[in-house]
Amino acid sequence: MSGPTGLGIWVAFGAMLPGGYEKLIDDCEEIGVNWIAPRAGQRSRNGWPTKQGIELCKRAEKANVKIIPWLYDVPDFLDMGAEYYGQMLSEGCAGVVLNSEDPWVSHGDPARERLMKANARLYMDKIRKRCGDEAWIAHAPYTYVYWHQDFPYVEFGDRCNAVMDQLYWSEFNNAG
Repeated sequence: MSGPTGLGIWVAFGAMLPGGYEKLIDDCEEIGVNWIAPRAGQRSRNGWPTKQGIELCKRAEKANVKIIPWLYDVPDFLDMGAEYYGQMLSEGCAGVVLNSEDPWVSHGDPARERLMKANARLYMDKIRKRCGDEAWIAHAPYTYVYWHQDFPYVEFGDRCNAVMDQLYWSEFNNAG
């Protein structure tokens, strides 16, 4: 499966979109956006209801826009996360993005770092087993590696098709 190309956008809070996703897809088609990465939930699939997700994917496909949802991942829900990603792909999503952040960081604890690396490998194995090796999967780690050197970048990256750094420039203090 091929991943996103060209111009794309991330959407954190779809319910706040004027006109909802339907209008967003129309706008994307009009201005040449090729893919949308909507938030699918946090620790659960609560942000991506099946019926609306399927309809969104169908509508987007007609507009030549790929839907690539992301889910905020935590190491406590490996089976659940793998299942959600598989369901989203089976519903017509063009790929998925793992948004794995602070819960995966060991904060200087060597034992926790080993555990998080092992959990990241296990998680990626579960996702690949559920979704298949042909599925397009990315992960969205922190932008600045030196701020989170003990995040399992390699363990996630080895089984992903792409890295989509979190570039929330308005969120960073770039003065230094």
